[in-house]
Amino acid sequence: MCSPRGLIGKSSYSGVPHTCKCRSEAVDNHPAPGDGSYSLTDAGCELFPLIQALGEWGQPWVRSDYGPDDLDPGLLLWDVRRYLAPGALSDRRVVVQFSFPSMPAKRRYFWVVVDSSDVDVCLTDPGVEVDVAIEAELRALTQVWMGDARFVDALADGRITLRGMTELTRRIPGWFGQHPILASVGRRR
Repeated sequence: MCSPRGLIGKSSYSGVPHTCKCRSEAVDNHPAPGDGSYSLTDAGCELFPLIQALGEWGQPWVRSDYGPDDLDPGLLLWDVRRYLAPGALSDRRVVVQFSFPSMPAKRRYFWVVVDSSDVDVCLTDPGVEVDVAIEAELRALTQVWMGDARFVDALADGRITLRGMTELTRRIPGWFGQHPILASVGRRR
């Protein structure tokens, strides 16, 4: 329904798999008209725990103070999308609109379309009814994702608000969750 185009310029990632090649190649490129996809080979799967460990080691040294230059709603939602569970909100398609009131108009609204098998981030209105509307301070939602705040606390103090059917809104905090690796890594003081 939607495409990642516009979130990250193709030039930012198009050469990466070509530079990741080693004798056993860690990444497979699956070309397709328009966009392609990438997947890890067996060698890449073996390499993943090492990359993860490096990320865990480095994260406390580079944790953000969430200044304006560190906050990007599109990149945040694109990262979050990778870990959201399809079908966890409902057995039907659900459209979640994210609104960031402090952002300029072009970066204020995003939509996440979820069905039983896929989660998609939309940069433009997908043209279907919104089931849940999330209005958030970008800093607050980023802090939740990074594990520096809890979703329920941001709801309680009004930095995040939810509108929609109760059966869906009550599932949002657990469904949104926190980054599975970075949220468990503390800050260096």
